[in-house]
Amino acid sequence: MIVKNKLPSGNTFPTFLEKKAIVDYTFWLLIFAITDTGGIISSYGFSIRIAQNVLLVAIYLLFLFASNLRGFTRISNDRDFIKVIRILLIWFLVYFILWFTVLNDSYSVLSLSERLIKTRHYFTNWLLIIPVYYFVVYRGSSLFLNLFVSIATLLTILLLISVFTGINLVQYNAFSRGFIEINRISLAGSDILYLGLYLIIAVILVPKKIYSKRRNRIIIAGVAVLVIYLMSLTRRYYFYILFAYIISEFLSHYLFKKKALLSWKAIIGIIITITASALIFPNYTKAVFAGIETVFADESQVYGSTKKRLSLTAHTETTELIKENLWLGTGYMNEWYSTAEEAKQGYGVEGGDYILLSSLAMFGIVGLVLFLPFYFLLYKRLINSIKHYRRNINSYYQNRELIKNSLLLNMSLVLFFIVHLFSYPNWFWFIGPVGSIEIYVFTGLFFGTSRSLTKISFEKSNEIQYKLNT
Repeated sequence: MIVKNKLPSGNTFPTFLEKKAIVDYTFWLLIFAITDTGGIISSYGFSIRIAQNVLLVAIYLLFLFASNLRGFTRISNDRDFIKVIRILLIWFLVYFILWFTVLNDSYSVLSLSERLIKTRHYFTNWLLIIPVYYFVVYRGSSLFLNLFVSIATLLTILLLISVFTGINLVQYNAFSRGFIEINRISLAGSDILYLGLYLIIAVILVPKKIYSKRRNRIIIAGVAVLVIYLMSLTRRYYFYILFAYIISEFLSHYLFKKKALLSWKAIIGIIITITASALIFPNYTKAVFAGIETVFADESQVYGSTKKRLSLTAHTETTELIKENLWLGTGYMNEWYSTAEEAKQGYGVEGGDYILLSSLAMFGIVGLVLFLPFYFLLYKRLINSIKHYRRNINSYYQNRELIKNSLLLNMSLVLFFIVHLFSYPNWFWFIGPVGSIEIYVFTGLFFGTSRSLTKISFEKSNEIQYKLNT
């Protein structure tokens, strides 16, 4: 009979009384800190550039300590994951270092060292995949999930208090959205909390008999994240949630044989949530619907319009750069890292809303083609994982206490990456000029949870086969 601690350990929730708890808590809190969740770094006036470098070193020290200096050896058991790391390493060293910062400098007046410092996220963000993967596989995912739920709920409460009382308990920005009369409220460092929107759907997708504990807490945290994005008036996220739900309908039938994802209780809950939002945030609720209408009604080509972003041709400043540097890209341009106002004074480029266009302009066709194997391995893992889950679903039911958190997190990340695949303006978000640290954290979580689920099913299958043979 298999002993539980031989499985990919630790989907149990650690307490401070346990020997390894301090390391685990510290590690995941550092992950939230390095992503500047809730403006942790910027609110205290620290330099994000310096703070993130220090935090990355601390994360790796914990990784090496927790693994007894054997972390890199242990992750080598996952061949797909090692291939992903190699692809990232080759791409960053060969294309970014050699071409982007050494050979092609026609668009930059900065020195090589200044460019390396300015674009540090290109060769530091992806390094987070390794320790995140290790801690999920060998230390468990329960602690991350519980901390995520607590932090998301707390930040939402602090944001509401700050906005409606004027007592600044959390850092946020308020500015005009353009198509509505109220200010857009943007919580500092809310990017990693974006996962909460998919957790709402995942917790409904996964059957209760597999995952029943802490469901209400997760739903509350998901609604809290929804409030954050409701107040931010970011139109595309509303469609992402709807699209993720449609995908989850197919997954629920394919994986769990569920005829319908939403029960009458879930439908009532959604109605109550919408009604409560309309009563508590009447102006923002109206603004959400107004924003959705502009997606279909706005035919103008003004700066930042929805149809301009979706067309991939209307942003003339960027498309001109693409035409001039089609194959190898522009290389480093300081304008990609400037604010929108500063960008208008220069080339007029703006990478945050036009990720595919800006990535193509910077790296050219050659650079994007060199990065395609990363996408191939990511979605290969996603498809193979879904197939594997379906074949071993009975093992999951028998091992629900071991896999519940990994399965829930993995399903939310599956939804996230499928939505990303269909959100074509966001392709190559990994290497775009925005500096997407959270998407690399999500990648580490995804590969880690899929590895944990695969290994648990494999071990359980061996146990069943042993019993049959004896």
